[in-house]
Amino acid sequence: MSDIFNIKRFGKYFLSDLKSAYSNFGLSFALICTMEVIVYLFCGLITMFTNGTWSGIDLPVRALIFMVSLMMLVITMPAKCYGHITDKQAGSLWLTIPVSLLEKFLSMILITCFIIPALFGVLFLFFDWAICTIDQSCGDSYVKLLGTIPEVIRSIPELEIENFIHQISNPFLYIDDLVGGILIFLLGALCFKTNKNVKTIITLIAISMGVSMISGPIVMWYISHYSGSGFEELLVNPSSVLGLSLFKNSVLWDTINDLVIMTGLMIAVYFRLKTIKH
Repeated sequence: MSDIFNIKRFGKYFLSDLKSAYSNFGLSFALICTMEVIVYLFCGLITMFTNGTWSGIDLPVRALIFMVSLMMLVITMPAKCYGHITDKQAGSLWLTIPVSLLEKFLSMILITCFIIPALFGVLFLFFDWAICTIDQSCGDSYVKLLGTIPEVIRSIPELEIENFIHQISNPFLYIDDLVGGILIFLLGALCFKTNKNVKTIITLIAISMGVSMISGPIVMWYISHYSGSGFEELLVNPSSVLGLSLFKNSVLWDTINDLVIMTGLMIAVYFRLKTIKH
């Protein structure tokens, strides 16, 4: 068992792997985390020179910056941290590290899917809070808005549709989607030797088109075949029994679906690591 997993050996390797990730992705990570600060200073200086007054950035602009920054993190981080494994020289060195494949895999998953995204969230929220505290024209910070979630929950009526809207508005619901996206680009970084991110995106588009071509006609046939069994009622009255049951279970099914996809991607990453040879 110690040949497969040893806690002391894993701890030492994990720290060295974390240092390697910092060396490969540290500068890019700092740029992504401070994107809102950069845009805030840029917009403020532009308005200062043009209008003579300093102008902050409001919530919609900050939300857009956050989404773009998060997307940049998901796309670039896996290839920056572990893309070198497919390189002949660096990959051969990685293969010779005296730890088990399971320990390498666990360290990779922890760093890419949990530690770096969590650190990004903390730093981004901190910089957003600092900007909104210094400049009141930016409005409420994300930290303040997140603090109002319990009050919003208490104010929601006990109806399935309102509860469904609340659930899909909960930012924590999308953590599994974030991890799934990172795993996709991590698998792409391990499968492609060059242009990793571009080829991963092209592959995603091709798979999406293929799935749509197959599932589209099936869904249309199902709706047309069973149009008299509740679909028309759902379209006319979303508060019907069918509508309430769909709203009630949709979040659960989405979570189960995401967990299945995440598990499949992790298995694919593990076996890809197992088959890497130089």
